[in-house]
Amino acid sequence: MVETPHWTDEAILQCIKGVTAERENALRYIVQRSNWREPVHHFILQNGGDAEIAKDIFQETLVIFDRNLRAGKFEGKSALSTYFMSIAKRRWWKLAVQRKVHEPFDPKIHDEQVESAEDILLSREKKEYFAKTTGQIGKNCKEILRLRYLDYSYDEIAQILQLSSSHMAKKEAYRCRLRLRELIEATPFLKNLFK
Repeated sequence: MVETPHWTDEAILQCIKGVTAERENALRYIVQRSNWREPVHHFILQNGGDAEIAKDIFQETLVIFDRNLRAGKFEGKSALSTYFMSIAKRRWWKLAVQRKVHEPFDPKIHDEQVESAEDILLSREKKEYFAKTTGQIGKNCKEILRLRYLDYSYDEIAQILQLSSSHMAKKEAYRCRLRLRELIEATPFLKNLFK
């Protein structure tokens, strides 16, 4: 894995457009060591969001940022951190409109929408069972589905998993989704849990 000593905008851009190891190294830098997370969290908290939503928006922004850079959508008219922040703001406002965040605060509505401890536990339980279930479809399938979730192209998946072509990666992803669906359908408990 290539370690870049000084992460300039140019270095980040080149690494994200580069080979998988460089790309992952750049994304890891953004997540773990850059100061890009704090402004996103601050903006969302200041505009009616909470820490959990801020975390989700940061992750969604990272995926979109990565995809846009690889697709050549970044025109270089601003710093990468500014571009990243603009994506985060758009994601937040889109979510805010959906959630109608800017409506007047009504305690009755708010109290009804607060997640109970049971809801939180159920959500965690679903995540745990989903992780166990994907573990049963095989290591290769689990990796393919993970990469698709992270918005990797079929060409990139074929390269990472050393498949013969992007068509083969697409075919394998389809088979893996079918296998996962069959496993869930065949287990009444999982079927009810993931309704």
